[in-house]
Amino acid sequence: MDIEAHLRKGHNKELCIELANYIGNSQTRFDKFMQFFLHKEYRICQRASWAMGVVCEKHPNLMVKWIPEILKAVENPVHDAVVRNTVRVLQNFDQIPEKYEGRIFDLCFKFLIDPQYPIAIKAFSMTVCRKIAIKYPDLIPELIEVIEDLLLHGSSGIISRGKKELNLLNKMQISN
Repeated sequence: MDIEAHLRKGHNKELCIELANYIGNSQTRFDKFMQFFLHKEYRICQRASWAMGVVCEKHPNLMVKWIPEILKAVENPVHDAVVRNTVRVLQNFDQIPEKYEGRIFDLCFKFLIDPQYPIAIKAFSMTVCRKIAIKYPDLIPELIEVIEDLLLHGSSGIISRGKKELNLLNKMQISN
């Protein structure tokens, strides 16, 4: 498959799924694909980020070697989709690689406290931060405070996710 030509066809679920199915669990294909996720052209990176999210929800191991480059892209995104799809995948990691935990926590925490970020990014970031904070209990009180603040004026999505995350965090505080 010519990945770039496929990405230029358009932006819809069918095209995204075709590309995700092509990549499958192949590290070689994923590695070739990542140049488009990291692309500087707005539409290419937007479309590739959706496919990356779909692929990595099933096969998160494919992105592990790319985490440094992905985090650079998240720190200076060409499109919000890069942030949204990356954080969505990270929330599903059973174990975030330890050497990236601090950087990922800081990024996701920033997404929580900065009002410019959309609801989905904030919701996914709550889960990522909670998963890291569970390993580092000193982070829990500040994370609880930020989530409680978000609940005061949050959308129904933020309130729903926030309550779930607070429940899990509070249980962790009690057991520590």
